[in-house]
Amino acid sequence: MLQTKTPRNNHEILLSTLASLPDLTKQDLLAK
Repeated sequence: MLQTKTPRNNHEILLSTLASLPDLTKQDLLAK
């Protein structure tokens, strides 16, 4: 995953990762 800045914490990493995923993949991950 490309990053233009260092995330302040794991929560930001999670948010930025989820934001970059397609909706179906996101729903699949959240369902687990």
